[in-house]
Amino acid sequence: MIKPIVKLGVNVLASISLFIAPVMISQSISAKGVFGEQYLIEYAGTLLVHSLAILFLTFSLNRFIDAIHVISSASKN
Repeated sequence: MIKPIVKLGVNVLASISLFIAPVMISQSISAKGVFGEQYLIEYAGTLLVHSLAILFLTFSLNRFIDAIHVISSASKN
């Protein structure tokens, strides 16, 4: 019963991170004073790496949650 709730929480946090990532990255890059073509290249690269890292972490956590076997006291009887 708790596994689906935990998986939903992990997936919701990952979704929020994926939507917030472009805003955070663009503010970070523009704060460094990078503009023009260099801005686009750095933005695309950083966004790709960040998104892939979040997706990999989410996939790994979901597989880890699926692998956990909860031992119930009712099954011992």
